[in-house]
Amino acid sequence: MVQSAILGFPRMGVNRDLKKATEAYWGGKISQSDLLAEAKRLRLAHWKIQQDAGVDVIPSNDFALYDQVLHQIQDFGAVPERYTKDGLDPIDQYFAMGRGHQKEGVDVPSLEMVKWFDSNYHYVKPTLQDNQTFKLTDSPKAVAEFKEAKEAGISTRPVLVGPVSFLHLGKADRGQSVDPIDLLEKLLPVYEQLLTQLKEAGAETVQIDEPVLVFDLPEKTKAAFKPAYEKFASLGDKIPKLVFTTYFGDIVHNLDLLPKDIYGVHIDLVRNPEQLDKVLGAIGSNTILSAGVVDGRNIWKTNLKRAIEVVETAIQKLGKDRVIAATSSSLLHTPHTLASEKKLDPEIADWFSFATEKASEIALIAKAVTEGPASVREQLEANAKSIKARADSPRTNDPQVKDRQSKVTQKDYERQNPFTERISQQQKKLNLPLFPTTT
Repeated sequence: MVQSAILGFPRMGVNRDLKKATEAYWGGKISQSDLLAEAKRLRLAHWKIQQDAGVDVIPSNDFALYDQVLHQIQDFGAVPERYTKDGLDPIDQYFAMGRGHQKEGVDVPSLEMVKWFDSNYHYVKPTLQDNQTFKLTDSPKAVAEFKEAKEAGISTRPVLVGPVSFLHLGKADRGQSVDPIDLLEKLLPVYEQLLTQLKEAGAETVQIDEPVLVFDLPEKTKAAFKPAYEKFASLGDKIPKLVFTTYFGDIVHNLDLLPKDIYGVHIDLVRNPEQLDKVLGAIGSNTILSAGVVDGRNIWKTNLKRAIEVVETAIQKLGKDRVIAATSSSLLHTPHTLASEKKLDPEIADWFSFATEKASEIALIAKAVTEGPASVREQLEANAKSIKARADSPRTNDPQVKDRQSKVTQKDYERQNPFTERISQQQKKLNLPLFPTTT
């Protein structure tokens, strides 16, 4: 059978609960234990939503109080000394790295925060030293949250940022000159420990995110994939099976870097559907393909007919037992649920699908390709009606715009005067000051 999988779920809660709780904690209005209790409540609620939707592979360790990369920085012992010297407890140390800490005689700025690829999400950069060492914390978050779900009767697949992406997305600390990727050999034993602990806790598979594979990478980073994943392969049954996960782009230019001895590979077939055939020809003979066909980054209903066709293309090559139907990326980038939108125009609301609804979509796609379209005929017909309604609606079609577009010629792409002449005339007429921007 074809399984359904979600790569990550929004963490804010149906009523922006996490935002309210963290801000209340920062403001001294609730205790740390209150904050952690609310975080646990949200995790359990979100796992239950996915379970109730019929999702087969539910992620854990996708939750974060502030940023998931920051959690790994802390769990790997990669905290710069300026955050450890003042005796902050782990939660306050974590937030200090994310947003700075100016309280009770402690004054430290945050680490650098930058865009997570081309999304609107931001992550905290691993900030590394020339003499950097790594040491796994006594209670890794990934293990704790896997056990938490297990105790609630929910089987999950832990999510980790992979070692190559973790280092490539990092930087040398101020006054340091280390190239982060040179630290791979020091970092791999920490991953081995963590993966071993996850296996001992009962994890069968782990989603290991290596999204940097969509980049044009420097040779040194490219060369890091082989030793990293050969090391993991050598561990055999000591660690869970790994699903090598990419998103936000295609990996065709880096196909030779895909590990051959890996359990699974995930690709984003929403952003780059044309990569499917080449990836199918490049993966190992026993590797499963996780096909990302439900968009993790937009708010629109999935065209289920089209998504099913993509998954069936993979099935024709690999068979049902080697294909997973999945979201293209984490659903972190989508709103929580359409059920909260009480004032939306019903016509427009029918076009939308948020995280909770997308969970149902991915489960439905897996059922359709496993049992046949007849098993979900009513849902497919309703979806096709919604997709067509949006495509044909006067709200998405303006004849005047189409008419203007049809009259565009090559000359319309060309300026009458070069920039040097335009800027001179603009300054003479307007005399504008430097334009203010935000950081």
